[in-house]
Amino acid sequence: MIAVERFPVAKSEIEDAGDQRFADRMATFYQSELVRRFRETGLFSRVVSLSDTDFPTGSGKALRLRGTITRLGRGSQAARYLVGFGAGSTRAQAETHFIDAESGRVLIATADRRMGSMGLFGGDSEDFLRESFDNMARDLARFVSRLAATAPATPSGPSADLKWPPVGSSYVVSERTSGSYGFGTRQQTTTFLGERDWQGKKALAASDGSVITYLDARRRILARVAGDTLIESFEPYSVFVDWPIFVGKSWRNRYRYHDHARGRSFNDVQTDCAVEAYEDVVTPAGTFKAFRIALRGVSHTTVLWYSNDVGFVVKTRSERWANHYLGRGVNETELLSYNLNQ
Repeated sequence: MIAVERFPVAKSEIEDAGDQRFADRMATFYQSELVRRFRETGLFSRVVSLSDTDFPTGSGKALRLRGTITRLGRGSQAARYLVGFGAGSTRAQAETHFIDAESGRVLIATADRRMGSMGLFGGDSEDFLRESFDNMARDLARFVSRLAATAPATPSGPSADLKWPPVGSSYVVSERTSGSYGFGTRQQTTTFLGERDWQGKKALAASDGSVITYLDARRRILARVAGDTLIESFEPYSVFVDWPIFVGKSWRNRYRYHDHARGRSFNDVQTDCAVEAYEDVVTPAGTFKAFRIALRGVSHTTVLWYSNDVGFVVKTRSERWANHYLGRGVNETELLSYNLNQ
């Protein structure tokens, strides 16, 4: 069973009685959408609203869904008209905690944020915020469904555990870019360098000749550096693959991102990641059996194909959407050749 509480709106978002009435309507709507969406999953024997009933006693194993609406902005049509570039957008953000009802222990914590521009000359802000909260409830229910799908400890099909190519191994990819990635094509060679020092700690490194990528022992990305210049970094790391992998496994990747080259930082970047298939992938370097892994965020999506036969990714497609801070763009790579330094 899961019992859904009514999420209060943060006091910082309320200035007067009108704001309070609006906040009450949105909190009630969000609670009702969470109840509806979790009932649709079929995961729980009961889904109850704690605005309609007290917490049921003797309910056995149960969860409480508790949280706060931390951002609630109705936006400004004037700002959209006079400023543009996302000014005046509606904003909704909620933090959630799944709590074991018996022990009070927080099992899962999430955060989600949505924006809507509504156009320059119209659009009802309450309608757009209702749509945002509905989408947030839908995606939270989907996330929990994916977690439930990974419950079996032993996969029924092919699986792959963490693997590193031998030091000195290299591969060559073709890269095609457009939009915010720049326009053009090029070839790029990446070489596995083995263990290196990174900020006083041991890390593993790979270089494309000008940029070194540092990864931890679980192959999670720490940073990218050009010479002595830090380009980007991830706190504590970015998990593009959560080992071991098998079809149906999913995880949420959360980190603080720093774009040092542009002086930008983002506190809570989130991507929902899933292994979607195990399939044949044709590249100029040959045909590989590979796991198709999708990483989906609010402003970008990356799909990559990882082959355990060679120990690296053989094909990728990354797409930034219009709401990405750098704008729309597409980056595609595929393997041209490789050399495993046996």
